[in-house]
Amino acid sequence: MRVLSLIILLLSLTSCKTKSFEDKEKLAWSNLYELKIEKAYSLFVELNEIKKSDKNILGLSYTQAILGKDNYVRTLNENISDSNLTYNYGFMVAGFKIYYEGNRENNPEFSMEEFKAFHDGGKFEAKKGVNIVIGEYDNLKPKGIWEYYTLDRKLLRKVDSEKMWKKN
Repeated sequence: MRVLSLIILLLSLTSCKTKSFEDKEKLAWSNLYELKIEKAYSLFVELNEIKKSDKNILGLSYTQAILGKDNYVRTLNENISDSNLTYNYGFMVAGFKIYYEGNRENNPEFSMEEFKAFHDGGKFEAKKGVNIVIGEYDNLKPKGIWEYYTLDRKLLRKVDSEKMWKKN
């Protein structure tokens, strides 16, 4: 009976840790989206000490770049095994830093809505330069059919994301 009680106790503690990790992960990303960079940085450091993932390494890199802490490029290179992803993520970090340090209201190339969709998954609609883009991300990757419109909502083209972002 004691053994069974001990097993139940251990299982409940393990599930609490998992939930706690997931809650911290949501909070870290929420802080990043709200541009609470110091808070996000602390949480991403803690999350990556517990369990590393490409998504959380990327979150840590965003905050490192903005705060000037550590070397975000080294963080990406040491933790992301796919060199193409490291390269692409590096550009994303640089783009986010430009957005953060610049004119956030009138940045024609950056959409916080698309940024959130990329990291959390989901659909988005964003004004990008002289176009409106409607698309979707899943697990840090483009998904489905993306639509491109003029600002007055005339359809320019539809693109299958699998073909557009397919590796050569």
